[in-house]
Amino acid sequence: MSSYIKNNYGMVFKTFIYTMKPLVSVEVGILDGYSLFNLAIAIKSIRNKFGIDCKLDGYDLFDDYRYKHGNFENIQKLSKEFGVDEFTKLYKMDAFEAYKLYRDNSIDLLHFDISNDGDILEKMINTWHSKIRPGGIILFEGGSKERDEVDWMIRYNKKPINPVLSNNEIINKQYNWFLYQLFPSITLFFKKGEE
Repeated sequence: MSSYIKNNYGMVFKTFIYTMKPLVSVEVGILDGYSLFNLAIAIKSIRNKFGIDCKLDGYDLFDDYRYKHGNFENIQKLSKEFGVDEFTKLYKMDAFEAYKLYRDNSIDLLHFDISNDGDILEKMINTWHSKIRPGGIILFEGGSKERDEVDWMIRYNKKPINPVLSNNEIINKQYNWFLYQLFPSITLFFKKGEE
């Protein structure tokens, strides 16, 4: 079971959608769809209540990922069942290719969760940063010291995330950030500049 589910992170995702009313949201790393569908359900509510033409794109390697992964057909089926398939598009694509599909300053909200470690954080910032609009938000799974010490991070000698938060030049010059500590933790990056 996802740590997001255990700790009711669905409300965190929904709150950002209700507050921001983002036109373009992107999720990278879908797994079984928990965060994707919490985002999508909130977007559906915003679309219905305010008539805002919001969209959500989701990217994952699905069965091409050799570790724990979701199933593309199951996620598509759930998308129809939740009634969010009209504005939620799913793509089987690498996270570090998908960013090329977006113009600079075009994404309002990015949720990034692909077996995150310190190297992934640095690569994500280097590739996706220009795509986030000023005032936009990146939600990045991980960041706490507790999350840096989970079994697979230690076993595979992965670079910790927490030190990167303080030492990465782009993060510290271009973003205000906040670490929500509840396991598995999530780091919120708020891009500086005019909204």
